[in-house]
Amino acid sequence: MACTRRSTARHSWRQRETCRFAARVPSCRTGTSSVEVEHLSRHGWAIVKLPPRVVRLGQRVRECMLPFFSGTIAEKDRFRTRQQGEKVLSHPGYLTPSPGWAELFEVRRSCKDHSYRFPPGCEGPLYELFDALRELALHWLSVISFHLCGDAGALHSLVATDTGPSVMRVIHYDQVPALAQQLTELPTELREQGERRLIAGFPTHTDGSMLTIAPRASCSGLAIRDYATCQWKYVERNMAEDEAVVFCGDPLSFVARHHFPAAMHRPDGKEMARQSPQQRLSMPFFLYPDSDAVLDSNITKHTLRAADGHSALTALPSPQLSVADLKLNVGGCRMNWPWKKERYYSGLVLADDANPFPGEMDSYQKREGY
Repeated sequence: MACTRRSTARHSWRQRETCRFAARVPSCRTGTSSVEVEHLSRHGWAIVKLPPRVVRLGQRVRECMLPFFSGTIAEKDRFRTRQQGEKVLSHPGYLTPSPGWAELFEVRRSCKDHSYRFPPGCEGPLYELFDALRELALHWLSVISFHLCGDAGALHSLVATDTGPSVMRVIHYDQVPALAQQLTELPTELREQGERRLIAGFPTHTDGSMLTIAPRASCSGLAIRDYATCQWKYVERNMAEDEAVVFCGDPLSFVARHHFPAAMHRPDGKEMARQSPQQRLSMPFFLYPDSDAVLDSNITKHTLRAADGHSALTALPSPQLSVADLKLNVGGCRMNWPWKKERYYSGLVLADDANPFPGEMDSYQKREGY
């Protein structure tokens, strides 16, 4: 079915496109996507091919953003959007979240701050890649929706108005090479402690997005805990340039009653340090549910059978949950689902949608010299 919710004339920039897309996705019933969707269900992640156009757009974004990131602190500071007090907010523009081991530029189509500005020559490529990755995310949402209930458009009403909003982040891990050099200078007895601190800078977490799509970064650095084995996989080591990794966040896991687990993952500082002095540039896309949406797990109640290793039909304390409550983790809802007690989720830190790197300090700390 196509989206039926919010049928007033005041639509966001993407609602009509989303509805049309949902109406034309029956083709997802066949083809290679069935292999990937089964892997996504069993392992919590899947590697998918990117269309050639998306690969070209990714290259254009790298070519325009690397000169920006190599600029002076004063030049980059011109593209910061306003802060509310000392709290780090997820908002479009340039950010350096604490502890200052990375910098990023966040791209949105909606919910933009009035001071939002792009670096020269970057607006076109960034928006084109944003649109292409959002369309790809909507395709995979259709594939998953059909797998869950036989209706490819059933989940599209949850993302129809883009008030989540959808976000693409170009993340530059610029400080990791310097930290890697410091590690080599440490006495042997302190090196392991230093490596643990480097890993702890990017805690293991699950996303608050419906889906996350991460094209292969400039060098390996994404670690995902495989659901089937509980082993850590450095998935980018064997990815081709025209591939991306797809995984689910907590909202989709709730709707699917854990038939699609929310993937545990982290940017791995030790993995990035291993490739120093190369600096990692990644471009993940996050498809968030609309801010006023209600997640309903009844969509899968009568269609799913318990899959190997999953608690797909586990009774939930409440079959419905508002996105607003999920974002705020009201009553600890994101940690109280039955599957969050599994060994797989040990060591979990919840991703805060207001902080690009979960588990870090809330205060906005400028790096030395800012």
